[in-house]
Amino acid sequence: MSFSPLYKSAPEAARNDSQLYLALALVDALRLGRKRENSFARNRLIRWIRGSR
Repeated sequence: MSFSPLYKSAPEAARNDSQLYLALALVDALRLGRKRENSFARNRLIRWIRGSR
């Protein structure tokens, strides 16, 4: 399975920023994940946004 990045420059930016990489990986899990992956990613993103990474 493959899909396009949200932005053309996202892969390069993620290579240089580990926190961005984590956030984009979680967003990808929301985009393509099954129920279990989607739930995990949603919960992690909520914690990450609230600052308790």
